[in-house]
Amino acid sequence: MKNLLYNFLFISFALLLFSCSSDDNNAQTEPPEISEPIEPIEPTEPFELVLRENVTDDEALSLITEGIKNGMNSLVVSNTTSLTTLNLSQIQKLDSLKITNNEKLENVSFPNLENAVKRIEVISNNILSSIDFPKLAGVDYANISGNEVLKSIIFPALTEINNQISVFGNTNLTNISFNTLSITNGMISIGNNLKISSISMPNLVEIGELRIFDTEAMPSFELPKLEIVNRKLSIYKNTSLETISLPNLKECKINFDIGANPVLRALSLPSLTLVSTTRVTQGEDDGGLYISNNQILESIDVPNLEFSWIVSITRNASGSIQLPKLTTSNSIEIKSNSEITSLNLSSVQDINFIQMEDIPIVILDDLLKTLVNITPPITEKYINITYTGTPSNQDAENNAQILIDNGNTVIIPNLLF
Repeated sequence: MKNLLYNFLFISFALLLFSCSSDDNNAQTEPPEISEPIEPIEPTEPFELVLRENVTDDEALSLITEGIKNGMNSLVVSNTTSLTTLNLSQIQKLDSLKITNNEKLENVSFPNLENAVKRIEVISNNILSSIDFPKLAGVDYANISGNEVLKSIIFPALTEINNQISVFGNTNLTNISFNTLSITNGMISIGNNLKISSISMPNLVEIGELRIFDTEAMPSFELPKLEIVNRKLSIYKNTSLETISLPNLKECKINFDIGANPVLRALSLPSLTLVSTTRVTQGEDDGGLYISNNQILESIDVPNLEFSWIVSITRNASGSIQLPKLTTSNSIEIKSNSEITSLNLSSVQDINFIQMEDIPIVILDDLLKTLVNITPPITEKYINITYTGTPSNQDAENNAQILIDNGNTVIIPNLLF
């Protein structure tokens, strides 16, 4: 019995020693306790780098390189006096770029700038001769203006304009191209570039708004694939512009304005069917088709136009005006054109106002016949026409009286007394 007790005590003691040894081993293999967590390294906040005054080419390159490493997202180069070349080959993405009033800056290169550009301004750099954006795919807003020596602007990869590109007052600019631009709801405004001779948009199908104005060296303007303008198309004050080619334009949803192009002789819009479906005020004018102040414009042919809120053809030569499919318009105004020999409005059905000046009596005859034959008879319309020549019979007077009897206001001096 005594031996059994000794054996039990020995086994218990051995088990106790093994348990303590195991706890010691576990304590040695556990990782040391860390009193404070390790903070992750935060990325540098985006910032704007500004280059000014007497910064040199090498200094600019060094500062830009360092800026890229530290999160630069905006670059301003302004009022420098020594900088001649700006190499931005390291930049692929920027939010904002501003290059203004740099006295000696001649060349700017963005060979790898691709996207996410919200704003570009290149303004009043007096000897800047070249600027290119070979990979730029999209931009919100760009203004390239007042660069007196700049001769060419090319956007070979641009596919999107979210807001506007304005190219204005670059005295020696001769050409600008958007060769890949196809569909955009943004606006392109190109004006007061007096020496520009070529504006190329060969693949443009749809655009929000387009303005071409104040050029002196551009003989022709062509948009071979353009089909839709979602707001306004304006081509005006181009002193050498002889031809405008828009063979596939189908819709201009607010304003189509061709004005003050003194050597434009003929205008043909073979595919245009619609201009402004409702009254939409743009500045002083309602939405519509406006062709005015083209001194030698002799032929206006819009053979498929069916609807335009306003049709205003004024102060042109306009020997021939062809609108054979026009059915609906709030107002047709044909005034102060030096000599009209032919006017075709043979399909007119729904119209509220007609104002015409100095149309030949034979054209007046045809127009009144068309209006009288509209079914159901028109009523509560306003018609004010002056004419040249002498009526050969009573037809014009009789038809005018029918229109009056149907409740229309008809004013035709020398025909109705």
